Amino acid sequence: MNYSEIKKSLLRILRGAKSQSQMSALLGYSYNKYHRWETEKDRFLWTDFIGLLEANEIEFPDIFEKNVRFNGDIKSKEFFAFFMPQSDQKDEQAIATALKTSPSTLRRWRNGEAVPTFEKTLELLEFKVSNLDVVLSEIAPDLLTTTELGEKILRKNKLNEIYVSQPEISLIICLLDSSEYKDLKQHSDAFIAERLGEDPKVIQESMALLEENNIIFKKSNKFLVNVETLDAIHLSKEQFFEISQFWALRNLSKIKSQLEDLPEMNRATFSVFNLDESKIPQFKEAWLQFYNEVYQLQKTSSQKDKIFSLTMQLADLI
Repeated sequence: MNYSEIKKSLLRILRGAKSQSQMSALLGYSYNKYHRWETEKDRFLWTDFIGLLEANEIEFPDIFEKNVRFNGDIKSKEFFAFFMPQSDQKDEQAIATALKTSPSTLRRWRNGEAVPTFEKTLELLEFKVSNLDVVLSEIAPDLLTTTELGEKILRKNKLNEIYVSQPEISLIICLLDSSEYKDLKQHSDAFIAERLGEDPKVIQESMALLEENNIIFKKSNKFLVNVETLDAIHLSKEQFFEISQFWALRNLSKIKSQLEDLPEMNRATFSVFNLDESKIPQFKEAWLQFYNEVYQLQKTSSQKDKIFSLTMQLADLI
């Protein structure tokens, strides 16, 4: 994501028909601050961006609560603390490396001792939030027609529609990356149909849809998955490619039935992965810790004015 391009486009879009001087005065500046932002003579901070949203009367708290699940003050240090838990040093180092900054700088953001630029905040959000593009497009719908971000969102929406409406698509992709498929001398719809317990005609139609949308492509006599398209859909490439062993493939028909039983709104968060059997006790312990922490949050809430639904049947060992 080109953060600088997004910043420039947002500044133009949110200024609208007003001049730079008019916007500067609206924001309370006695000089042409807006001009300095648009020409990149001054840094455009995250707090500057929030002030700009407020000046345009954009209901941004609702947008962040709906898409990012943060319902606090996004102008406060709580916003950065939400994405950078103080106790998670490993995650902190990973974020610092990705943002090309230091853990100490992250801590200053989290503690409210410094404010990151708009671009760095977007980097942080994209590192932790999968639908940042949706957040930005809701804040400024004109981004859809003025930047490459719009093209990405439209494509992502189209791919999500495909995956939600046809659960077998995810399974076909997993199967195409399996060692068993790779051992075939040439592609066979019949092979996929047999493994998934699906009608060969359905597989043929799904394969055509995948190829048409550049999700897979043919090389020699078999199909490969286009890795570049996987970041635009609801499962990461790691989640796709972890399903590569025959024992997992034998259970795909069961997984398929589970997907069909899920409400459409929940299919986009459904994940399938392999796990070393020796790790199962640790997995259960981590899940129990998560459940207890959520329960404590609910128990200690002074106000109970929101209703949340938490699906407790998180894992099904097959």
